[in-house]
Amino acid sequence: MTYTLPEEYVFQDFTETVRFRLLYNGVVHYTFLGQKEIDESRHMANYVKLCDIAGHTKVLLLVDSVGYQNITPEAKRLIRDLEPVVLIDKRAIVIKTLGERILVNFYLSFYKPIIITKAFTNYKEALDWLLVKKKDA
Repeated sequence: MTYTLPEEYVFQDFTETVRFRLLYNGVVHYTFLGQKEIDESRHMANYVKLCDIAGHTKVLLLVDSVGYQNITPEAKRLIRDLEPVVLIDKRAIVIKTLGERILVNFYLSFYKPIIITKAFTNYKEALDWLLVKKKDA
């Protein structure tokens, strides 16, 4: 059975590179728009928008990597620098293929992000994991 992400959401907003949706279950769905490279200024715009949506409290983040685009090395450094203070409690990344999942898991094991992060190949598993983690918190 194919699971699709619920289209119902409380709030939606955009930056140049990301669509943000606050789902009814409190999860923030973060979707790359796939049109422009993410540099430092675009990442800061995404960060500020996430803070606004989160109400300056930590959120559960569902990252949809289907429209993933290039992130500059400078933006990657900024992402790493902001990780200790970013308003994300847990992060699930939904990727397209098992091969990408293996690569992402390898990257996560090497990078060891501060934020609890796990890769999935479907939305249902990702949301279930986020919500179980939410209940455990």
